[in-house]
Amino acid sequence: MKDYTDNKIDAMFFIKNYEIINNEIHVHLASGEDYIVPNTEANIEIINSQMEEQIETDDYIKGLRQSDIITKAVGSVCIPLTLVAHFSSNGSPEGYLATGAFVALSAASFIVNRVNIHPLMKDYAKNSFFHENKDYINTHINDNRNILSKVSKSTKAMIEEKADNDEELTLNDMDKISVKDLAKIYNNITRDAIFDFEYEDPEQSSAYTRKRKK
Repeated sequence: MKDYTDNKIDAMFFIKNYEIINNEIHVHLASGEDYIVPNTEANIEIINSQMEEQIETDDYIKGLRQSDIITKAVGSVCIPLTLVAHFSSNGSPEGYLATGAFVALSAASFIVNRVNIHPLMKDYAKNSFFHENKDYINTHINDNRNILSKVSKSTKAMIEEKADNDEELTLNDMDKISVKDLAKIYNNITRDAIFDFEYEDPEQSSAYTRKRKK
């Protein structure tokens, strides 16, 4: 993620991303420093938790939240959200899922198409969207090959590699995934839930090694 801090003290603790080099974790801080720690599951969990807390901390993005961009972004999905309530009250899961997909798509389209949107806001919006939907995405991202339809080759390759290593997507991966790809994956998952097709052939049911669970 990008640097959301506005002072040197916060920058000392703000984690932008990390990578594993020679079995060590290189934590890239907003201050420009690399904090190097042993490559252990416990340390990776600490880092991922810290990055999630950064998305949830209002102080980091307070100025961006107050901007006109946020007002317009929220306004772009207000009407679909009222439809979600309507479908939900009428007990239609298909309608709920379809409208949820539309909400995600319209929000993502707004972010992608506004070339003059603040780059920090675009980055925050993407990371925040993933953070709020990470369980849903990780649960279904390997259900079948249609989930990655129309997704870029680089994103597909990364997801395949993580599937091979039995790893889930985290905020650290979002620097490598575009808003457009993230929205497409989300909407593909939702469409798949609406269709609810049955896959009997393992080669068709999964892009990798996992068979869709009913």
